[in-house]
Amino acid sequence: MDLQQQVAALEKRVRDLEAREAIRDLTARYAWTIDTEDWAGFGAIYAEDAVIDHSKWRSTSYKGREAIVNFGKAHRDRMLNTNRMVLNERISVNGDKANAEAYFLYMYNRDGDSWIGWGVYKWEFRNIKGAWLISRMTLLPNTITTLAKGWGMETDRLPVAPPLGTAK
Repeated sequence: MDLQQQVAALEKRVRDLEAREAIRDLTARYAWTIDTEDWAGFGAIYAEDAVIDHSKWRSTSYKGREAIVNFGKAHRDRMLNTNRMVLNERISVNGDKANAEAYFLYMYNRDGDSWIGWGVYKWEFRNIKGAWLISRMTLLPNTITTLAKGWGMETDRLPVAPPLGTAK
């Protein structure tokens, strides 16, 4: 490999590393903005035509930045003291597109009960005008339960999703 090829290879590695770091920051901003109810920040992390797919649990999806922000508000209105974590990200970058998957863990209070849930986020990202944005997010929950019920059960690991906008 000659010097020009080595420089080109290093430049690509740096671009990919910078993209991976920007995507890690984006997934952290997702958790922070929804938990702190920063709706402007929450909307800013999504592409205009983004999709959130909750069909594995809620039998629905949300398409477009405005619909996603409205979903976030309705989702958050049902909960107190939320804390979500994004863990063990695996990110692959291919030019101006990227994919990632990560575990999630979240805790919250609803109707006087302490809840805990975990599963996997699957993301697709696009670099739009120099900024990485979420273009698709799929939620694959494994378990959502109250602390009182526990999580040792083999069946009924996912309760029926309560309607959005119900009381905290």
